[in-house]
Amino acid sequence: MNQNLKQQIETAKEMGFTSEIIERAQKMYTKGEDFIVLCLEIQSNDNSKSNQIQNMGPSPQLTHKRTDSLMDYIDYDQDYNLTDRIRKKNQPVGLMNVGNTCYFNSLIQSYFNNSEFCRYILKYRYPSRLDFNKLKKYLGEQKSKRINASINLVVHLQRLFSFMVLSEKKFFNPTNLLKNIVNDFGERLKIGDQQDIGEFNLTFLSRVEEGLIYSENNVTKLEDKWLADSSHQNSQASTDTQSSQEEYEEDKRIKSLFFGKRTQVSIFYQDGQEVKHQESQQFSSIYLQTECKDLISAWEEQRTYTVDDFKNDKNEKVVATMQFWISKIPEVLLFQIQRMQYNQKTQEVLKIHSEFNFDKEIYVDRFLEVNKDMYFQIQNKQQSLKKQKDDLMQQLEYYQNYSQSQLGIKQILELAQKFYQDPIQKDLKIAADAQDKVISILEQSKIQCQEKIESLESQLKKIKDEEDLLFQSMKNQKYILQSILIHKGSSAEFGHYFSYIYDLNQQQWFKYDDINCIEVEEVEVMRNAKGFGDQSAYSLIYINEELAQKNRETIYKQDSTNLVQYLPQNLKDELIKENKQFQADLEEYHLAQQANLVIREYDKRFTFIEQYFRKFSKLAIDKKFPCLINFGGYLYNQGLLNYFQLHLLDTSLKAQISPSYGLYDLLNEQKLLLKLKEQFRNLYQNRGFNLSYSKKEVQFIEMKFAEYIQDVKCCTISCIILENALNQDWENSLIAIHKLIKINNNPEQPYFRNFGDYNLNILLLKLSCLIFDFCGQDTPQNIFKLVTIIVGFSKILTKNNELTLKQIKQNLTDFTKNAELLFDKNTLKIYNEYVKAVTDQSKNEQFASIVQKPHELIERKIEEIQKDMDNEYNWCVGLSQDKYLNRLIELQKQFEQNTKNISAFQSKIYQKQNTLSLKERANIYHSDIFKK
Repeated sequence: MNQNLKQQIETAKEMGFTSEIIERAQKMYTKGEDFIVLCLEIQSNDNSKSNQIQNMGPSPQLTHKRTDSLMDYIDYDQDYNLTDRIRKKNQPVGLMNVGNTCYFNSLIQSYFNNSEFCRYILKYRYPSRLDFNKLKKYLGEQKSKRINASINLVVHLQRLFSFMVLSEKKFFNPTNLLKNIVNDFGERLKIGDQQDIGEFNLTFLSRVEEGLIYSENNVTKLEDKWLADSSHQNSQASTDTQSSQEEYEEDKRIKSLFFGKRTQVSIFYQDGQEVKHQESQQFSSIYLQTECKDLISAWEEQRTYTVDDFKNDKNEKVVATMQFWISKIPEVLLFQIQRMQYNQKTQEVLKIHSEFNFDKEIYVDRFLEVNKDMYFQIQNKQQSLKKQKDDLMQQLEYYQNYSQSQLGIKQILELAQKFYQDPIQKDLKIAADAQDKVISILEQSKIQCQEKIESLESQLKKIKDEEDLLFQSMKNQKYILQSILIHKGSSAEFGHYFSYIYDLNQQQWFKYDDINCIEVEEVEVMRNAKGFGDQSAYSLIYINEELAQKNRETIYKQDSTNLVQYLPQNLKDELIKENKQFQADLEEYHLAQQANLVIREYDKRFTFIEQYFRKFSKLAIDKKFPCLINFGGYLYNQGLLNYFQLHLLDTSLKAQISPSYGLYDLLNEQKLLLKLKEQFRNLYQNRGFNLSYSKKEVQFIEMKFAEYIQDVKCCTISCIILENALNQDWENSLIAIHKLIKINNNPEQPYFRNFGDYNLNILLLKLSCLIFDFCGQDTPQNIFKLVTIIVGFSKILTKNNELTLKQIKQNLTDFTKNAELLFDKNTLKIYNEYVKAVTDQSKNEQFASIVQKPHELIERKIEEIQKDMDNEYNWCVGLSQDKYLNRLIELQKQFEQNTKNISAFQSKIYQKQNTLSLKERANIYHSDIFKK
């Protein structure tokens, strides 16, 4: 194995490729190939094959072509399905929390929102011509390992930023980026450690700076430098890019962005003489103490302080004054607020929750070395104001945090008031007058306390205004608040990190909380950042006005040309393909989800119908009775199984997709139709459901539904018939029978037609017998009206009921003797004409008007059914009973009991095939009525 291949294998291991991928790449490797690119291709193909939408696995790699960008595959956490990964239009991209990554996610979002830094990362090109063997030879193993990690870090940072610019996915997995953050010795940093953010920031930026130097553009220059330096005796020192005097463009830009220089001035007395020592230092963050309450005061405190045990030139301990002046200020200022404090007594690190104020805009002129003389001119006046301010703040602290209780005096007085007003005082036997007096004193004290607090705040504001006036001439260097890093948690050792970042273009704050990025109101940001409950800012990032102007471009906006133009072409192509693939995956996922929901709904409905019909088959009812529990049951009962299944599918589509979506729509949406066919084949092979259907079949279902609604109406009317009959409302019962016979025009479903005919026979026979009962018990007018009804409705009996007609006529003829006693001559004449008309089936308008009277209840019920047609179609899964059938069966039982004599009477007629005499009728009825 040649040295170049060995080196590339080591690089692949460092980049996180699995041993399996490396072994496969070795078998496929041929001389001259790029081993890393080969590993990427194997991983890409594996990822593509493993993409399974149903199990929510990782999205497939976008391309199988070889690339020089060393972009690792973006893996996704299995807990997030595809819909959780959709990025809202023009919203920032989140970062997955892949463990205890502390403040890393918050900080990296701030880096991305720095447009200048982002451009440098996107413009980076991987050094494909770099010979890693030479790197190791000239710089040594340890340093070459660190540089290799730095290069990989920039590569993965570039992929992350590219994803944030162009991707349509909501969040990114930064695992590969985290793997390549190393210290100066090339050892991987444990991000989960509670490391100082300033330390981490310095290490991270140093590695990025180093990785940027080792770009494709600089390879030749770097290798030439190694060769030149190799002739020197101390080549190891001279080739250290960190200490080399030669600076590359990338190196300069990173330094100007994030690294400043300050002059430390040590002033002390030695041998009675004032001595000043100066030294220049690089810095990347500024530490602030919370005791100072606000940013500028804390920065002032940090800029000048006293050291009691400073060692002078003779190594003697003396008191010294330390001053720090910024000689070169970076474009980005990182302030670290010291909210962690070590308690010597408990030996614990405690979190400081006190409020710390800062402004959205600050001026840094007073801290610049170039303005030192001007600052000293106003220092005395400032010191005087500072002394006054400190005194006022001390007083305010007394009122707002009495005796370190975290309670203000006003709050304590209010609690005392509540105590004395509490009914429990009766148990303590405090005199009422004394109680009132104490409450009054507390109220006065509360008012005075509030007045004092307002006075102190007013004085503090006045002093602040005076300070601002003092420094009015020092407002040239403006910095704007860009990011706030927040720690949420009561303990220093536990909690959650997130950040607020201000979009200058939209003038809108965003909350970056791992994978979630949302808009938030400024009032919420400032409340939480300055100290609210258990959350507060631990770091503030300001950028200078010039950089802020560049940041006004919406850098996270998708298709933002100002950043997309810097992406490597192959990476841009990959992301465009990935977006297309993601949309295809989303469509496939939604189809699968929709199909799954529809199938589950279908199965629920199918199972319900099967279970219902196991019960239905055991019911002692006329098997010709249509099942009306719902339309699905109606089709199932008729043996129209394929139409039944199509109907279930239609209702399932309406339930799970949209009430307006049905079989017609599915015919026009072939992708969903194919997905459903596939799932039906897998799940319902034994049921033989053929999902291939046409518009004609849908139209047939619509026709059957119209029949179903008609049968629902018929069943409703049938119940009304029986209810009226049981209430002896004979006329309305017969009118309802006529309505039933008239609307029931389905030759394939004769049940209700037969029901109407049968009950018409029974009722007319019953009424023709009842007139004998009414004789002597009712008025002649009512009896004649009943006769009119009998004759009128006998006209709608069919020829098949000739025996019934003859018997009705026989009954009315037998009643003639009674009629002669009841009616006057004119009425009797009409009565005899009516008797003759019973068996005369010629049309008669007089009788037609009796039959065709309106029935209000029927009209109302039919109207209700029409309004509820959608529910009748879609039905409800889980109905315990067929409400139509059950009601009809219940009424039929009552009616059969009520009319058993008439039923026996009718049976006897048809057995004899002739009419029965009065005596025969009396024997059947067991009554003397007909003998009278």
